Amino acid sequence: MASQRVGGQARKVFLGLGIGAGLKAVYEFMYLLPGKVSIKLPVLTKGEIASEMSAALLGVGYILGPRIAAIMVGEACFRG
Repeated sequence: MASQRVGGQARKVFLGLGIGAGLKAVYEFMYLLPGKVSIKLPVLTKGEIASEMSAALLGVGYILGPRIAAIMVGEACFRG
């Protein structure tokens, strides 16, 4: 965890905050990317697959690292 390490880890936390803020600016304020992407399923009448961007989760994922972030995403998908 970033808060338990000394020294250079604060840089990683602030960089994660910056990445999250940058993404938020791109899709919320500049409208360069859609905030939500969805695809309708032709087989089901009201079925769709959707994904929503989260600047906060991207920043936290950067701070934790790809391995821990992938474990957290996998766990959330299987919990339902």
